[in-house]
Amino acid sequence: MYRVREFAERAGVTVRALHHYDAVGLLKPLRRPGTNYRLYRDADFARVLERAGPLPWRTRSPGFPGLLQAIVAQLISNAAASAIWKRVSAIDGALDPDRFDAVPDEALRAAGLSRPKVSHARSLAAAFQDGTLDTAKLAAMDDDTAIRTIVSVRGLGTWTAEIYLLFALGRLDVFPAGDVAIAAAA
Repeated sequence: MYRVREFAERAGVTVRALHHYDAVGLLKPLRRPGTNYRLYRDADFARVLERAGPLPWRTRSPGFPGLLQAIVAQLISNAAASAIWKRVSAIDGALDPDRFDAVPDEALRAAGLSRPKVSHARSLAAAFQDGTLDTAKLAAMDDDTAIRTIVSVRGLGTWTAEIYLLFALGRLDVFPAGDVAIAAAA
């Protein structure tokens, strides 16, 4: 995935211009297949697309795996989160809330999760088991209700809820304003 400065350099525009395009919502169509044609009407953006290509868009699985992946990614770099996620997702039963209780803490710790993240993952599994969280119900909720529901689970904050809505549910109007990477890029 491009970093903002690298993308701007390849596109021949300033970082400030990219942030402006994003602020006014022009980057959103780049994330949806088949909609890039609209941006060719804008001469500056046509140049960005021709030189850099469309922005890659990361997605996450909905439900327990997507929220677990968000817990893994809390407060660490994307590279570290990716490496840890690869190890966690390889653990038998780790992606199933009904089987998660059988996964030993030692296996999760060896995969790279801190003690607090192991505890938060267990709270997440319990919330799916007891019905506090339900994949289909979360998808049907409006953004504010879904965020409130997710943050009601210990260890899941606003950032985690917003990242889940954005990348697992495709809610492109949700913006994780507290994201450290976004703040660093600005």
